Amino acid sequence: MPLTSKSTQNQRICNLPGNMYTSYCDKFGLTPLKRTDRLTMLDLTREDLRYAQTLHEEVIKPNAELLMEAFYLKLFQDREAKKILEQGFSLKKLKKTQKAYLLSLGRSFDQLHYFEERLRIGHVHLRAGIRPSLYQCAYRLLQELIIDTIPPDHEHYQELISFVLKITTLDMSLAIEAYEDELAESLEYPGSFAKLKKRNIDQLAATDSLTHLLSRAGFLVILRKRLENANGEIPIAIIILDINQFQHINETHGYAVGDQVIQRAADRIRCSVRAVNAVGRFGGEEFAIVLHNMPYDEAEQVATRVKSRLENRPLKVENLVIPITVGIGIACTDGIESLESLIGRAHKALKKRKQHHNDQ
Repeated sequence: MPLTSKSTQNQRICNLPGNMYTSYCDKFGLTPLKRTDRLTMLDLTREDLRYAQTLHEEVIKPNAELLMEAFYLKLFQDREAKKILEQGFSLKKLKKTQKAYLLSLGRSFDQLHYFEERLRIGHVHLRAGIRPSLYQCAYRLLQELIIDTIPPDHEHYQELISFVLKITTLDMSLAIEAYEDELAESLEYPGSFAKLKKRNIDQLAATDSLTHLLSRAGFLVILRKRLENANGEIPIAIIILDINQFQHINETHGYAVGDQVIQRAADRIRCSVRAVNAVGRFGGEEFAIVLHNMPYDEAEQVATRVKSRLENRPLKVENLVIPITVGIGIACTDGIESLESLIGRAHKALKKRKQHHNDQ
C-alpha cells in the first residue's frame, strides 16, 4: 500500500538500459505458475474476484474519501510515519495516491499488471525510507478501516472480511518481496544479505501458516516483551479461547473443513481486537490474545465481544453452515508476574468455565 507518491520515475525500473529484466515478475521469477501458487497459498479463488467487485461497488467506492481521511488521520498519530510524511511530500498528492490504491485493491488480482504494480510499491517504499514494519502496520490499519465499513448485516459479510484479509496479505507479500530484493542489491557488505534472510526466516517462524496470526512461539515472544516492559506497573491481560467440541467438527465434516473453521474463527477474532493488541494461534483450536494496559474488568468486556462475534453468526464453510461455541479463560497481572504463571492462570480459568458450562 503506497504511503508516498514518488512513483513515476520508478514505475518501470526493470526496463532501464542495461537491465536484463523486462518486468518485476521476470526479475523475481514470478512466472504464471508461481503467481498461481501464491494465490492458491492465500486461498484466493475465482469467486474472490466477485467479492472484489462487491467490495468496491458497495464498500470502498462509496466510502473512499472517508477511508482515505481516516487512514491519514491515524498515520499522523504515529511519530515515525508523521516524520516521513512531513519530509516535503504533498498531502494532497499522498491522498490522491492512496485513493487510487484503494480503488484498485483486489481488482483483477489474478492478472500480471496487478502483481507488477504491487511489486513496484516495495521499491518506492525503500527509496522513501519507509521500513517494512511501518507499512505492515499501515496495511493492518487499512484492513481494520475497510472491515469496519462493511455493513454487519451484509449477506456476504464474512466472505468480504476474509477477502480483505487475503488481498491485503497478497499486496503486502509482494511489496516486501520487492523491498527486500532492492535492499539486498544496495547492501554494501556480503554478509548483510544472510542476516536479512535470517530475519525473514525468523518472521515466518513467528507466523501461523494456516491463520496468518502469530504462531505460539511468536505470541510468547510478544507476551514476554509486554510483561518485561510493563514491569508490574501496567496491567497486562491475556485471553485464551478454545473452540468447543472441535474434534466433532473434524470427525463429522473432515479435517479440510476443520482447517477452514479455524481460519474463519481466526478472521473474526482478528477483527474483534484492536490492532495494538497481539493475537495468536496457541495450538490446534486454541487462540490467545494479549491486551496491553488493560485491567481484568475491561479484558472481560473484550472477551465477551470476541465470544459474541464467534457465536452469534454460524461460520460459512463451502456449502456448510457450522455454528460454534467457545470457552474463554482470562488472567490479568497484579504486579510483576512470570509469563508461565499468567498463562497458567488463564488456562485454569478456561478449564473452570468449561467445567461450569458442562455442569449446567
